Amino acid sequence: MVFWYDILDKPTSKGNYLESSASSMFVYALAKGIRNGYLPESYLAVADKGYKGILKEFVKNRCYRTNHLEGTVSVSGLGGNPYRDGSYEYYLSEKVITNDPKGTGAFLQCTVEMERLTNRNMGKGKTVILDSYFNDEHRKDALTGQTLSFHYKWEEQDNNGFSFFAKRVS
Repeated sequence: MVFWYDILDKPTSKGNYLESSASSMFVYALAKGIRNGYLPESYLAVADKGYKGILKEFVKNRCYRTNHLEGTVSVSGLGGNPYRDGSYEYYLSEKVITNDPKGTGAFLQCTVEMERLTNRNMGKGKTVILDSYFNDEHRKDALTGQTLSFHYKWEEQDNNGFSFFAKRVS
C-alpha cells in the first residue's frame, strides 16, 4: 500500500500521520495522468497500490450500508499572526476529522479516475457498424421535398449522429 503523509517531506517525524485527502489527490493525479497519456503505464502500479490503501486505511463502514472517509486534516493554510505560521507544529495541531468535504471530494475524484482507468481499453479493437436497419428514420427536406434518411448517421452533426467517431476514424 502507498500513502502520503500530512507533511510530505517528514514521513518519519514524530506525530506525522497518513492523510486521506493528500493520498486521494496523489492517486487522482497519477490515474488521470496515466489515462491522458501524460504518465507512463508503469505508474499504474503506484496508483493502484495507493487506491487500495485508501480503501483499506481510510474508508470505514460504521453502520449498515454507510461508509465514512476518515483521516482528513480539517484545515491547513498559511497566514495570520501567530496562527498558521507554516511550522511543523502548526500542521500537526490541526484536527483530523471524518467526512470532511475536501477529503471526500478528493476521494470521489480519485475513485472516478481509477474506475475510468479500468475501462479505458473497453472499445479498443472494436468496430462500429451503421446499417440503417435500426433507427432508420426518414423526413422530407423542407427545401427540395425529397425524403431523407436521418438519425444515427455517420455524417450527422447534431447529437443524434456519429460525426465524432467519423472524425476520429477518417
